[in-house]
Amino acid sequence: MKLLNMVETKSLNHMIRLQRNAPADFKPQEIVYARFTMNPNRPRLGFQAEECGVVQNETLGTLLAKRCGAVVQPVTVVPKIPDPLGPGTITDRDVPVDKPCTVVLELSADWEWQFRTQDVGVTSKDDYSDDNCDLWHVNSDGSLARGTPANDANPDTGATRVQNKCRIVMFSVVRRGDHEPQKFNLHIEVLQSATDSVEIIIDPDVPNNGGTFQP
Repeated sequence: MKLLNMVETKSLNHMIRLQRNAPADFKPQEIVYARFTMNPNRPRLGFQAEECGVVQNETLGTLLAKRCGAVVQPVTVVPKIPDPLGPGTITDRDVPVDKPCTVVLELSADWEWQFRTQDVGVTSKDDYSDDNCDLWHVNSDGSLARGTPANDANPDTGATRVQNKCRIVMFSVVRRGDHEPQKFNLHIEVLQSATDSVEIIIDPDVPNNGGTFQP
């Protein structure tokens, strides 16, 4: 795995926590998976999805077992075809959705990076109410953590803390307006040495690739 030498960056983006629990009537219709990597020779660190689409022939449990096991296994992913009436150009940083779903985001193991350990790894740039909720961090051993800070007054019973090498997060996409774009922040720690890391914020979109949807 490769180290990426960086300087600390600060962002002026809004950082709003996703609501904690999905509505009682929420039922995801599919799993949308994206695995991200970096190309330092491209602008903005070349952050891009090397694979993105709808997971085939897996439950959420089998997907996580394959990506978190001692031997990581591939999964079949079918890319979404951009809707010509959609929210404009969909880039290789974006994760298009078009129905209620579970979004699973993974950081490539090619780099020494992880979702931050002392707080949540995903926030939104605007308050989208409960359009997106139920954020979980998936540790490398498959255990689940909320990623709430230590002073959170309402920690989830049974959730472990976010561990080092947490490269997977997941959350529920409950609803979107017609071709509505929504903007997010990924909070990532990039290892600079055995004891030092720098937090960066990368901002992919999760746009609606189709018409209005809700549970």
